[in-house]
Amino acid sequence: MKIAKISILVSSIYLTGFVSIKPEPVITTYLQHPPFTLIKSVEKTLQQEKMEKINNIGKKSPSQISKKFLQSRLNNSIIPALDGFLTTYYGYLDYSNKDGRIAFPLRHSPANKVNLLISPQIKLVKVAKNTVGYADFEGKEDNMVFYSYEQKRDKNNALYWNVQKKTLPKNKRIDPLTITILTKAKNIFVEEGDFQTEENSNLILPNNIYVIGNKSNVKILLGALDFARYFEPIEMEMKKTSDTVDQTIINN
Repeated sequence: MKIAKISILVSSIYLTGFVSIKPEPVITTYLQHPPFTLIKSVEKTLQQEKMEKINNIGKKSPSQISKKFLQSRLNNSIIPALDGFLTTYYGYLDYSNKDGRIAFPLRHSPANKVNLLISPQIKLVKVAKNTVGYADFEGKEDNMVFYSYEQKRDKNNALYWNVQKKTLPKNKRIDPLTITILTKAKNIFVEEGDFQTEENSNLILPNNIYVIGNKSNVKILLGALDFARYFEPIEMEMKKTSDTVDQTIINN
């Protein structure tokens, strides 16, 4: 079995620099910039799309050409920023920071499993006027994708993450084990497979979530204003423990 090895150096920095103000574990992941090979693949796709647009320019009015030009300048970034991706988990809400970090207090059990849902829309289902019972995903299934993360052990008892793409739940229910990144599926690439990890009280997901676009993210963030108040925002505090080490503390 081929297992991708997570950098021990990077992992140790994250673990020593990320603590909870209470003796409670956290669940955290970092969005990544895509590797060079993936960037080249995206560049090739964008170049093909641009050639198709050039060939179709003669069919459009001047106003349509101007609008399309502005959209392409805004949306066709080869390496989009990692920050600003709205994420929910177990009633909490967080935005990825400039380093791509997303973190929550760990609340579900068993803690060796977690799901990842990429969806531009969710719908809160109320059981009373101001009480939300659960959330569903909604919209076109082409814009959504669902993955399972599960910790397993190999024949040598080494711990690793197994990541697999799964069929979207038929009932559209977002269960408590699910981290939801609110964006279109085309904006995120998740590498499947096995990824070596280490024993830890915190749940550190592998670095296999790549940001390859940010199309419609502003529209999605504006739409989230309707339901964001029903989630508890993550509150973080930076504390300097030495000249070289900063601690990020979750205050929730």
